[in-house]
Amino acid sequence: MTDHKAHVAPIVENAARLLADAKILLEAKSFRTATALAVLAIEEVGKACLVYWKLHGFDFLTNDQIIKATHIQKQRVLSAYYFYKESTPILDAATEKITPEQLIHQMMETPPSKYFPIEAAVKTGSFDTVKQLGFYLDLNDDLKPFSITSQMGERDAVQQIKEAEVALTILDEGERAHFFISLLYEQHLSDGFKGNYAKIRRDIMKDHEAQLTAPEA
Repeated sequence: MTDHKAHVAPIVENAARLLADAKILLEAKSFRTATALAVLAIEEVGKACLVYWKLHGFDFLTNDQIIKATHIQKQRVLSAYYFYKESTPILDAATEKITPEQLIHQMMETPPSKYFPIEAAVKTGSFDTVKQLGFYLDLNDDLKPFSITSQMGERDAVQQIKEAEVALTILDEGERAHFFISLLYEQHLSDGFKGNYAKIRRDIMKDHEAQLTAPEA
């Protein structure tokens, strides 16, 4: 039998390397870069899962689509995993057929849910924005460099590192789990972030910068 996990092992190892570097930078108080590297580690795990699923015959993506997968498409593997982990106990405990609406309601009523905030952060591009802020300065319409990176700190780095640690456990799941995670992922495939992402990000950052520099009333 072909060992599909061995096939994606180099990708997972690269994710682990990025996470290890993020932790080193966290200790060095380089919080921006630590945050960005942790998000990159999440993306690498997402890439590994997409390849792993394809090798198992889950053909909702072509090879070319996987190669060209966006950052957000790779990040959303993590939210699909959280959905699987939170929905499985509810479905297992159900004594009768449960509708998707009832499932979502019960998940929301069972705090603390990780799926909903992670899915929102990924789908709206917030994960990607955090990563971009860790590496770059942006430009406004007058080509003036600006950023809101002063608002990023230890809490951001710690949070993203925790999410990357969770992501790295996904490939430890068995084939049955990956079958369901991939199905959940496929259901959300077309429900991604839409719009001119770079422009929206700049507008959000400009508004935030204006609020920080506005004189007090």
